[in-house]
Amino acid sequence: MIRNGRPYAIWPKPLPDNWPARKYVKHATFLLDTVASVCLNGFMPMYADAYASLSQRLVHACSSIRRIRSRMNELASAYNEFVDLKEQLAAYTEQLNNLKGVLGPEHFRKIQAEDATDIIGNTSEISPSPATMREQMPLWLALKEYLSASGECKVGEAEDFLCWLGFPNVRRQSIESALRRHPETFRVRKVGREKFISLKGA
Repeated sequence: MIRNGRPYAIWPKPLPDNWPARKYVKHATFLLDTVASVCLNGFMPMYADAYASLSQRLVHACSSIRRIRSRMNELASAYNEFVDLKEQLAAYTEQLNNLKGVLGPEHFRKIQAEDATDIIGNTSEISPSPATMREQMPLWLALKEYLSASGECKVGEAEDFLCWLGFPNVRRQSIESALRRHPETFRVRKVGREKFISLKGA
């Protein structure tokens, strides 16, 4: 408390130089607690509502965090499965579009017409169309899709098949060039004068 015209009664006197460190800490803690108490008692009536609101918000924030964490733990398994399925869907959608490009409009429509279950028609999106995918598809990607279905084959066999599908500008030289530009994708082995090609990792 403050006495009339006097400093705080708790104002410290000069401290002995020979006190141990723990005694200095204890004395300093006492002074800080006392000063904080004086300040709080003096200002609390003015800010009581705000202080109470902050206290309630603190409790609410902590309870919300615990509730959300608990719910997240419950949903973690389902969420991870959702993420996995989303990645698989993207991969199969890419494969579908690549197959549109390899087959081209004519063969895609033929296979779709022969599909008794109509699963192709019910699943395949109108866009991108087989014609669009054929125009956009590079030769190396068409070759990759063919090898994923055929396995290892001769370069000439890949050339003949892609030509039969109507893939434009297919020559042995263009296939050789695609193989050289994408060594990370294709494996090439020579048996005598013949080259056999396959996908790496297959």
